[in-house]
Amino acid sequence: MLFRRFGRHIAEHDWFAVLVDLGVLVLGIFLGLQVTNWNDERREDRELGQYLASLATEFSNSASILDDHIAWQEEIMAGLRLTLAVLDGYEPTPEEQSAIHRALRESGWPPPFPAKREVLFEMQNTGLLQRIPPGDLKSVLMEVLALERVSDDFFERDLSRLTAAPFSPAIVRYGLSEAGSAREEGLLEVEAVDWELARRDPAFRQRVLESHSVFASVLQNKVFYNAIEREVLRLLADEGFEPGTNWLRLFIDRTSAETPQGDGGSTSE
Repeated sequence: MLFRRFGRHIAEHDWFAVLVDLGVLVLGIFLGLQVTNWNDERREDRELGQYLASLATEFSNSASILDDHIAWQEEIMAGLRLTLAVLDGYEPTPEEQSAIHRALRESGWPPPFPAKREVLFEMQNTGLLQRIPPGDLKSVLMEVLALERVSDDFFERDLSRLTAAPFSPAIVRYGLSEAGSAREEGLLEVEAVDWELARRDPAFRQRVLESHSVFASVLQNKVFYNAIEREVLRLLADEGFEPGTNWLRLFIDRTSAETPQGDGGSTSE
């Protein structure tokens, strides 16, 4: 109808009416495009909100497990300090001997912690991260991404400090656990330590010192990571995004409850 009227006005040389028709046409196109843009922005805002809610859950899961990982590292470091004390003549209690056995066993592998960042990486790859308004939340998330790029380098640096030879089997006697759970049975455990031989072997003390140093350095990084994760959660909560069900925490707690724990090994020689 508009085009027929537009053609008639041209034929009649009614230029004012032609201008009005053009204005109506342009205004209609503009409003149509604007409505489309508004709908796209609303859809993207909803999508961003869904991602931020998922991000809150992801960071909550990661922070919760990192708490456990930090506590584990602190326990291993305490066991290594007890080991040094025994080398200097301290007589450990049975409970402390169990802690030493655990530390000698579990300090043999480095303590990395692969943080879960799938939602954040997907937001970066899809461009949704750029839709977060400038402010503290966006700044902290960009800092998290920057840390992820260098975390492997930090870990390799820490690992390079571990230069002493592993514990000699002549000093640390290993065996296989006999727990009542299939998940525990057959795992390597420390059965005994020859403390007299350990005191005469400088490499043993050096290995304990280096292991403690590596754990302490990695622990400092994890405490910093944990603080950043907690800050992200606080900022998300300020925006109205609370974590959903921490399924990973529930799964780990349920699994741990179903798994009997060993006694940490037998008495040292």
